[in-house]
Amino acid sequence: MQLPYDKVVVASDCLTLINKLRSRKVDRSHTGIIVEDIKQLMRVSSVVFSFIHVSRNCNEVAHALAKSADQLCVSEWFHSPPELILSKLCNDRR
Repeated sequence: MQLPYDKVVVASDCLTLINKLRSRKVDRSHTGIIVEDIKQLMRVSSVVFSFIHVSRNCNEVAHALAKSADQLCVSEWFHSPPELILSKLCNDRR
């Protein structure tokens, strides 16, 4: 929200989550409070969000980052990605 973007595409291999974020219904599941927080932030933001479902093999980079999140000291990269995803980024470009 603090970055200077006016459109953001969120891709996930979790179809259930994508459906919850797209839905207008209140989510009463055990993850609902997080989903509802995201929806509330979207309502007050000028950023336009899109949520898309992708297969796991198209989402290798995000999966690798999520698995190693507790080992990373930086969570944003603008010019050079962390070493652990370089090979996966090269694969994604093919």
